[in-house]
Amino acid sequence: MTIATVLQAYMYKTIARMYYLFQAHAPTNILIRWIRRREHLKWGLPLGAALAVGYWFAMNAILTVTGTDRVTWLGLFVILFFWNAVKFAVVAVASPFQLARARYVEWWYQDTTDRPRSASRRHSPPSSSSRWPTAQ
Repeated sequence: MTIATVLQAYMYKTIARMYYLFQAHAPTNILIRWIRRREHLKWGLPLGAALAVGYWFAMNAILTVTGTDRVTWLGLFVILFFWNAVKFAVVAVASPFQLARARYVEWWYQDTTDRPRSASRRHSPPSSSSRWPTAQ
């Protein structure tokens, strides 16, 4: 094994651990996981839009206070707030489509007696009086 291979494996493990820690303990990631559950998808658009706008205003407030020509440690918060605003904007846009897909899948697999006749025939086994002759 070369040193490069060992360093690459160590970097991979470190990145995987950091990813796990951020997914498990970062408040925004926990909230996004909560929103993406089926029973909470209806909150995706209002929460995502409100939090995206809130993070955007917080980012602009820090930029206004510090001045855009100076680099300070508050720049880390600017980057963090920008990233969170983008994450919640994506959640706000994507969650209505995810909700529509979840409702369609639920409708499709519900009891066949509630579906229209044309849709209920799609998954039912062929009857003996089908239009194709069967072997006797």
